[in-house]
Amino acid sequence: SSTWVSTLRHIAKEGRQFVIGVAPLLRGSDVPEDLRGTLYGL
Repeated sequence: SSTWVSTLRHIAKEGRQFVIGVAPLLRGSDVPEDLRGTLYGL
């Protein structure tokens, strides 16, 4: 989101450093079958 990008820019300027932001993506198919019920209540 634009708010997150603004926050990262502020952190980078204040710390005089480069900041890399990533948004992880996890699909249900990435979760092993035996954990799906535990994590998703299925």
